[in-house]
Amino acid sequence: SAWRLALDAAAADASSVCLFEARQAVGGRTYSVDVDGLTIDIGAYRFGMSMHLPADLIVNHFKLKTVCYEPSCSPDAEMNATLYRIVAADGHNAGYATPVRAMLREALG
Repeated sequence: SAWRLALDAAAADASSVCLFEARQAVGGRTYSVDVDGLTIDIGAYRFGMSMHLPADLIVNHFKLKTVCYEPSCSPDAEMNATLYRIVAADGHNAGYATPVRAMLREALG
């Protein structure tokens, strides 16, 4: 990602990185909307700890709060891994776009 290239790895000056997106928002298929105070994920909405790109950023770099996607916290049968979602301090969904917004703040900082 552009964020990893410019900020995480410091392999390029952030001002020299140009980001192209297919639509007017950044994040690819990551898309969250706010409806009446609730954040709803329209695109990506869960991740496993073995998915290093999202998990490293969400858990290790930005230290966002997560909870199991399934209330039982059992592994997803299709992915054979426990899946997680990002939550706000009040426990409500914070949206998968939360780390994308954090990356933008850090890049533009």
